[in-house]
Amino acid sequence: MSANGSAILNVDEAVVKFWVDRERTITAVNGVSLHIAAGETLGLVGESGCGKSTLGRAILRLVELYSGSVSFLGKGIGSLARSDLRRLRRDLAVVFQDPRGSLDPRMRVGDIVAEPLRVHRLASGAELDRRVSSLLEQVGLGAEYAKRRPTELSGGQQQRVGIARALVTKPRLVILDEPVSALDVSVQAQVINLLQGLQRELGAAFLFIAHNLAVVRHLSDRVAVMYLGEIVEEGSSHGLFARPRHPYTRGLVASVLRPDLEAPARLEEVARLTPGEVPSMLDPPTGCKYHTRCLYVQDICRIERPLLEEVATTSGHRVACHFWKSIPDPIPIARAR
Repeated sequence: MSANGSAILNVDEAVVKFWVDRERTITAVNGVSLHIAAGETLGLVGESGCGKSTLGRAILRLVELYSGSVSFLGKGIGSLARSDLRRLRRDLAVVFQDPRGSLDPRMRVGDIVAEPLRVHRLASGAELDRRVSSLLEQVGLGAEYAKRRPTELSGGQQQRVGIARALVTKPRLVILDEPVSALDVSVQAQVINLLQGLQRELGAAFLFIAHNLAVVRHLSDRVAVMYLGEIVEEGSSHGLFARPRHPYTRGLVASVLRPDLEAPARLEEVARLTPGEVPSMLDPPTGCKYHTRCLYVQDICRIERPLLEEVATTSGHRVACHFWKSIPDPIPIARAR
């Protein structure tokens, strides 16, 4: 996709490679393009190991691109000097999956949340204390938590601290890398509602990286689906979940837990739509990477990589499949009696 003029983030043909040894590499991200507009939430989904988190780290420049580009607020991140990159990160924040690993256990909560304000020289003294206390109240902890250390908090409370730290500079974009997957289900709901409320209040855009499609559907305006380092489908959340076009997306959507569906029928449909195992990144399939598991594979799929093709121009729905027009709609799953 070419750069989108209305977007605050543009990723263009991003490729990330890692060396396994002197001769072999893994291509964790392979030619990914996407954009995010101001105030929008883009959900990025796929099975574990598909490259979602690596793409998020490449946007943050925590890993370097092999080729392609990332532009944020009109500035190419890959070419920025360290000092310019630090200034840009005032508007580009991240919440990591594991709050225990992302918070310094030696620091008090108040200092953890205040650190971005000090680094970017946005507040000091009484004003800094006021802003930290106010944000701790906003994330549901209370100002009294400023004196505690992360080891004194539950997992959900730790993640609230991580969210407060990410949002304290009022960033334009927040990358949320599996922010609720390590939490209990009841705590997940609290954190999701918190994120929605803070987004409405601050107007920040979110890149929400997850494998839980129910959560992604609830939070996202648009959704991009990754498989073995490539985007295979993207579109509006409503359109993609209502009528997924790629065979892989159909399997993911069928796997979403629903109380109105019989479990055996749901599991049977998931197994039918996504047979076999995910291939190794060390030896990915040629052509369409999903062809080793696809029910509709033909000879061209094994040879030629399909490009993202417009399904509906009005909604930006695109799919990378040679035969998406001729694939029948999924068989409805029997409803519980």
